[in-house]
Amino acid sequence: MTTIYSGALQPKKKHELQALAADLGLDNTGTKDDVQERIKTHLASHQELSQDERFAGLYSRKKSARGLKESSAQPPDVPSVDDTHHTMTTRRGSQRVFPSPDPKHKRSIIPEPEPETEQAVAELPPPPSSPVRSVIAAFNKAVASAPEAEVVKQIVEERGKQAYAEADRALINARTFLSNAKNISTITIFAELLFAIYTFVPWAYYDVPLNAPYRTHYDGPIPPVGNPTGAPLVSSRIMHVPYPPGWFLQTLWPYTTVLLWLIPTVILPQLIGTLVSFRPLTRGAVKGDGEATEVQQAGGEADPLTAAIIRVACVFAGDWGLDWSTVGINKKWRVLGSSVAAAFALAEAVGERKAALLAAGVIEEEVEEEEEPQERSLTLRRRPVKSD
Repeated sequence: MTTIYSGALQPKKKHELQALAADLGLDNTGTKDDVQERIKTHLASHQELSQDERFAGLYSRKKSARGLKESSAQPPDVPSVDDTHHTMTTRRGSQRVFPSPDPKHKRSIIPEPEPETEQAVAELPPPPSSPVRSVIAAFNKAVASAPEAEVVKQIVEERGKQAYAEADRALINARTFLSNAKNISTITIFAELLFAIYTFVPWAYYDVPLNAPYRTHYDGPIPPVGNPTGAPLVSSRIMHVPYPPGWFLQTLWPYTTVLLWLIPTVILPQLIGTLVSFRPLTRGAVKGDGEATEVQQAGGEADPLTAAIIRVACVFAGDWGLDWSTVGINKKWRVLGSSVAAAFALAEAVGERKAALLAAGVIEEEVEEEEEPQERSLTLRRRPVKSD
């Protein structure tokens, strides 16, 4: 199928001009203007192409009959890019003038993408993204990926249950630790020791600046060494780190003070608590079949109740060769710490004795179901011991 060209050259696209130049046997390389100028020159120098029905539409003609007659005797006009009419040769050889077709109705080859243009577009950097569009896109993405209300509610409930379980577990651990007479006694001893060390040690302090130092105005006659501007470096926030001076640690006084404090507070109570214990059940403990039994305490452990009683006794026994005013702990605070430890040790011993009696069968736990089913009472039932 042959292609018929018509109309002016100026409105045509580059690939159309290249196809026309190829059909005319011309070089179709270069810019659009170069190809267009090459085609115009070729059409002007080859007027016989106006008789070819494929290229006759590229030559401009006048509508009048006079012009038609003169055109048969004169050479064809040079094609103009601004003409709005074109001529076509019919099968009988007569020429008729037709108005130039609308560019959108012109018959031309199918446009093909230019490789140079595609490569240039591909090499261009991506356009900068608008911040507003980025925010809108992020918001739409967040809304689309947001979970439903029921899922959120379920997640919140699960997290709440987990947090409640963790808090309950931490509370149980703290309660277990603090519900031990040994731990309570240890806490009171360490508190007393730390307060004593804080009191009798002549602390020295090392200054640590917390922010960058800055220079202040210096009015002295001679600038300080290493600071030619004469302004000392200071810091508005300083942390004082305490430390014991070396000369104090080289003396025997801190060590003898701690030793004299340890004798009535730790050493004697733990020693006597290991030897004397009120926790074993050695009297009247029998099983259900009448056989005598006893619950012994694990060996090697000091009885907290005995140790607390000895600690209170040592407080009232005397100063133990130590000037307690220099230590900073007077008799009132020593009595308070030791009596608190003794009270908790007594409460623990009562609870353990009751549990031991229940385990040995000496007492039984009964539940009154008539009035208050949840109320429990403990009754002591004496059973006769079998005589040999």
